Amino acid sequence: MGTSETPAGRPSTTTVPSPPQLVALAVVLATASVLVGLYIWMVNPAASRETRAACTGMRSQAVNPKLGALPVAAPEALFNRYDGKQVKLSDFRGKVVVVNFWEASCKTCKQEKPGLSRMARGADADELAVLTLAGNESWDDVRALFPQGAPFEVFLDAPAADQVIGPIGAAWGVTGWPETFVIDAKGVIRYHYVSYRDWESSIAQTCLQALIDEA
Repeated sequence: MGTSETPAGRPSTTTVPSPPQLVALAVVLATASVLVGLYIWMVNPAASRETRAACTGMRSQAVNPKLGALPVAAPEALFNRYDGKQVKLSDFRGKVVVVNFWEASCKTCKQEKPGLSRMARGADADELAVLTLAGNESWDDVRALFPQGAPFEVFLDAPAADQVIGPIGAAWGVTGWPETFVIDAKGVIRYHYVSYRDWESSIAQTCLQALIDEA
């Protein structure tokens, strides 16, 4: 038995653990460490499965006609703003990025835009960026659709005179409108969706949040 001083100066007794007790304590700590490691090992694959299940449940394309099998690194692109300035795709690295290709006269695009708009309004700008590229020849038709401005970034991907799809869309394997790419925080295209999607649906929200949580 040993003695130690309490804050009030009175002696108190302390018990030194015996060797068997120390061994038992070491076993308990080792077991706890193993259980924590096992938990982490199990949770990470579970999170990955949740991401894949939600995002693939939205019917992603497995192969892109230009980029090949997904996932694949997103090609760098310069997006043209309405004020003439250009924005690089890599400027959004560190965020999950939704890149939506559309066209002002496209009826399916118009059906998709309200849900995409509300999703963008509710998103945390530090975690998620929504970029839309209009395949129109000029800004006139695009501006007419957003007289009060848009809740997401709008860029112009004007096609050449003899083309239908703009140069960025063509390089990304876009063949019609709307088409949407979901890029993770590391700049990898994880999913490619052809035609309309409900971006307010629970499955879409789970997909995007799971990717955000990976970052």
